[in-house]
Amino acid sequence: MYKPAIRSVQFSSLDQKENYPVIQLGTNQTLWLEFDDLDGEFKDYQFTIVHCGFDWTESNLMENEYIDGVFTEYILDNGTSFNTYISYTHYRVEVPNENLKPKIAGNYVLKVFEDGDQENLVLTRRFFVFQRATTIRPSVQRPTYSKYYDKGQEVDVMVNTQGLQVMNQVTDFKLMIMQNGRFDNAKTGLKPRFFGDKELDFNYEDVNVFDGFNEWRYFDTRNVRFGGQKIFKVQQDSYSIYNAYLYPDKDRSVQGYTNYADFNGYTLIEAGGVQDEDIEGDYVWVHFKLLSTGRSEGDVYVFGSCTDWKVDERFKLTYNKKNLWYEGKVLLKQGYYNYCYASLINGEITFDEYEGSFYQTENDYMIFFYQYSIDLNCDLLMGYQRVNTVKGIERTDR
Repeated sequence: MYKPAIRSVQFSSLDQKENYPVIQLGTNQTLWLEFDDLDGEFKDYQFTIVHCGFDWTESNLMENEYIDGVFTEYILDNGTSFNTYISYTHYRVEVPNENLKPKIAGNYVLKVFEDGDQENLVLTRRFFVFQRATTIRPSVQRPTYSKYYDKGQEVDVMVNTQGLQVMNQVTDFKLMIMQNGRFDNAKTGLKPRFFGDKELDFNYEDVNVFDGFNEWRYFDTRNVRFGGQKIFKVQQDSYSIYNAYLYPDKDRSVQGYTNYADFNGYTLIEAGGVQDEDIEGDYVWVHFKLLSTGRSEGDVYVFGSCTDWKVDERFKLTYNKKNLWYEGKVLLKQGYYNYCYASLINGEITFDEYEGSFYQTENDYMIFFYQYSIDLNCDLLMGYQRVNTVKGIERTDR
């Protein structure tokens, strides 16, 4: 986000909010962008989309080469908060829609801007438009190398290119693997290891290994008046704003693996007991505590999709020497949240200090297969597949 008043950004399919921002070209699949503006007043917001290469650099294309319809569209669906202690305006828009659609497959960036000025950015979101021109066969297994064996997950991939015209197998193709939709640890620009008869082998033993991580921590503020999962108590302050105090979290790096269901780091913005949760969901000060007998080597943050998969200063915790814990509070809209604790040490994000990593952890892996187009001089997304470590290969034609 580029504006501090913009909160609770959601970008997913309408009926399955935990889905990833991926749609198939030429289908009726759409995504919905929703967000709140805590300034409270109505704004003149517009959006556009930008085609990018596999590495998210902007493609050298004219807008009419990748956009079908108008190049910018107004966000007209909005509403003012009702019956809440924190005032905001809620905005939502369908992407793509009948006025603005992508023409070609590839990586895209959605840009929301104000007052017709594309330099006056409000927020950006990445999404994917794929063309089903290949067959991708992924598999997830315990790593081959012993140094990754107890905490890693190896993602091997075979791609059948029967439906593609191939000019150069070495330079035309690239692969990206993402864990749970995270960009911070994605494996990008992977080249085929072997070439067979229309078969590309991406079965490595090191560059395709992810930390299995741990199941995500969670809390539930959907019915904040009555408390919720992992909430110790709820109080209203002098401004009547709700404050939800979570039970203190423990260091999990020294514990064994425990299996339980999670949303792989994602957030569901929902509110119970209201008619329209988009404008009747309230904002809550959520208080975090992380027990720690000593200070981290770096700074400690709450981390997850609610932080846009980044270390965000709003989610930074401070160390309480007297009580031996990290503490902090963040203003968040009612919902069901997954999160973890990340340490920023010498500019690097690590989860080793407080979370641990296990090969048994349930994760989604998303495989994106790119082909360079000589005609368009850009990368096209010619295949996509998702695989879950427990459920196996999942349908992508929802």
